Amino acid sequence: MPAEEYYGSYMHTCLERDIRDSVKKKDESKYLRVLSCMAVRTSRELVLAIISRDTEIDGK
Repeated sequence: MPAEEYYGSYMHTCLERDIRDSVKKKDESKYLRVLSCMAVRTSRELVLAIISRDTEIDGK
C-alpha cells in the first residue's frame, strides 16, 4: 500500500473512531493541522507555542 494511501486511511480512522464524539465538525481541520504539525516534529522538543502558532490555535 502506498504511503499516501496508508496515511489517508489512518487519518480517516483517527477521525471516525477516536475523536468523532469529542471534536466538533468545524474543528476537524484544526485536529488534522495539529496532528500533521506534531508528526513533523516527531522526536524533537515539544514547544507548544510553536505548534499553536503554526496551527493558528490559541495556546491556552
